[in-house]
This record gives sequence, structure tokens and C-alpha cells, in this order.
Amino acid sequence: MVIIVIAIFTSSGTVNPSTFTTPFVDGILEGYQTFDAIGGVVVGAVIIISLNLRGHTSFEAKKELIMKAGFIAGTGLFLVYGGLILSGSLFSATFAENATRIEVLSGLGTKTLGNFGAAFLSISVALACFTTAVGIVTGTADYIKGIFKGSKTAYIATAAIASVIGIIVGSYQVDFIITLAVPALMFLYPITIVLILLNVVPKRLTSSLVFKGVAITTLVFSIPDFLGSLNLGHLLDPITQWIPFSTQSLGWVFPAFIVFIFLNVYSQGIKTSNS
Repeated sequence: MVIIVIAIFTSSGTVNPSTFTTPFVDGILEGYQTFDAIGGVVVGAVIIISLNLRGHTSFEAKKELIMKAGFIAGTGLFLVYGGLILSGSLFSATFAENATRIEVLSGLGTKTLGNFGAAFLSISVALACFTTAVGIVTGTADYIKGIFKGSKTAYIATAAIASVIGIIVGSYQVDFIITLAVPALMFLYPITIVLILLNVVPKRLTSSLVFKGVAITTLVFSIPDFLGSLNLGHLLDPITQWIPFSTQSLGWVFPAFIVFIFLNVYSQGIKTSNS
């Protein structure tokens, strides 16, 4: 919120056009790199476990608390990313066209709030990375613990290994980390987005068949985007050229939607014939 206000009062107020050909799509793909959706899913599981430990065991109680937490978190993220988008647009002319992500982000902090902005940004990034890391590490460790029948040793070992890997990877430059993570994210993020959306849709539209069908379809049609991130996308060019949005690395969207509609019509037909 501070960034938005300061950006408006310290600039000419001119919103510059984007240099991206497809800003909306590029924004989605860049959003993959924030880990917000994946982190949110894992952190959500940790929150639910914590609620169980604190005695909030009923479904309605959990639902109410999670809705409140989601609203607060969503509002915060909206203000942060909205402020960054507006600030980037207002100050884009002051950056070189080939400026790196770090140069742009640190530059925005300095241009809007001066030296305080640089310090404030450092603290914000550190806290954001820490919470995401804690959520993913604890969520993964808890999952492995479940596989090993509640083994505390498995939990500690997984958390320790994940922390060490995080420290090693975190010692490299951001651009290298992004390059390393993008192939995996191009594969995992579509599945994560679909699972989130399916959990939001009314239950009558998300039977077990629909869930499995849409998830498998998304998984299959994410393969071209995964290969594309490895510069191997040309191997599937004869196929992907017929898939809508594949040139924008969103080839999974249309097939997943079609399968969702088809399986719901099919399920409804079976219910009608059995009644």
C-alpha cells in the first residue's frame, strides 16, 4: 500500500505501456516463479493440522477460520502485487529494457522510498521467502512422515535435507535459481492451479471421475510446456501447433476445460439413465 501511494506522488503519473507482447499471459507465467500457489496449498495443509492441534476440529470452524485467513492474505497479496505493477508501469522508462528482475525490484524500492525502501524491500523479501520455505519444508516433511507411518525420524530427516538443499540453492544468483526451477514449475503449477479450481467448484461438478480426468489431462498437456522450458519444445511441434494457447505456454487450459465439461455431461447422463 505504501508503495502505491508513494509511487503516485513521486512520479509524473504517466502509466507507460507494457513492453510484453502478451502482458496477461506473461504475468501468469512469471507468477509461477513466486511459488505462491504451491506454497499456499502446502501452508494451507499446515494450518489445518495446526487447527486440529488447537481443538478446532469441526469442518465449519475450520472453514470459517480459513476463509478469514484467506481473505486477509488475498488482500495483502493484491495490495503488494498491485503496488508493484503500478510502480513498474510508472517507473518503467527509468530502467534499461534488458534490466534483470533484481535490478527492477531493488530499483523500484529505491525510487519510491529511497534508502528506506531498499531496507524495507530486503526485510519484506526475507520474510516472504522464509514463510514460503517453512511452509514447503514442513508440508513436505509431514507428507513423508505420513508415508512412513508417522515416523518422527522421517519428518526430521526430510526437513533437515530440504533445509540444506534450500541453503545450497539459495546461495546462487536469483536468475540461476529461476532457470533451475522453471522446468519443474511449468510441470507442477498447472496441476496445482487445476486442483485449487476444482476445490472451489461446487461438489456436484467435481466427482472423483472429473477430478481424475481433469488432473490427468492437465498433466499430459503440461508436458509440451515442460519440454519448451528445456528448449526441447520443437520435438512436439507437429502436435502442439493444433492446441489452443500452446504458443503462450498455456496449452493445458483448453483441454482441461473441455474434459471438465465432457465428464460432467457424461456423469449427468449416467445419473439420468439410472434414475
